[in-house]
Amino acid sequence: MYVYNDYHGYGIVQVVQNTLLDFDQEKEKDNWKEQWAICEAIILFFQIDDSQGMKDLCDLLRIMFLTALASLERHGLLKPDSEVKNLGVMMGQFLRFQNICDSFPEGLDTAVVAYAAKHNIQIQGLSDVRSRLESIRESDEEVVLPASDAESTDPWDFNGKFLDYIERNAPAVGGDSYDVTTWTCAERKRKSFTGKDPFSKKDRDALKEGMVLQLG
Repeated sequence: MYVYNDYHGYGIVQVVQNTLLDFDQEKEKDNWKEQWAICEAIILFFQIDDSQGMKDLCDLLRIMFLTALASLERHGLLKPDSEVKNLGVMMGQFLRFQNICDSFPEGLDTAVVAYAAKHNIQIQGLSDVRSRLESIRESDEEVVLPASDAESTDPWDFNGKFLDYIERNAPAVGGDSYDVTTWTCAERKRKSFTGKDPFSKKDRDALKEGMVLQLG
């Protein structure tokens, strides 16, 4: 089955957009656990021909992570003995993500390092993360972290930036249009190499019953 070159990449973008929509909902509930779980999931996840769209999405993911760190700080959970056991690992992963997106300016990795230094958290990672960390520490760039009091529920303006992102990309934010399991048989047949639905009747019946489909 073949749709077009960047279909897989745009499918991942749609998954990430749906995750951002989930994060926005949990942020309004001040649910730090779900916010952090979303950050843990999203770091695992782009080939698309929309460089500006990718930059906008990367910038928003950075703001999302900083918003989650601010939420943890507000709840007193940014500390070496926090119940959130993977703080250092996650900070390292997002530094690595920033390193991958280096061609997109206005990185916010310095703020991640500032949060770690402020709360004595050891950032963990492989050589690329350590190299990035050393580079940040040797630079003259400074960042002033926002207040973390009870009134500062959106110190990194995630709400405003996410709303701007939605307005620029509407109506194509989130959804399931890239999920081929939601397509009709006829739609899948049109993109199939054989002219047949890649999903067997057994597969389609399983989907109707809410089962997870795995192809490999």
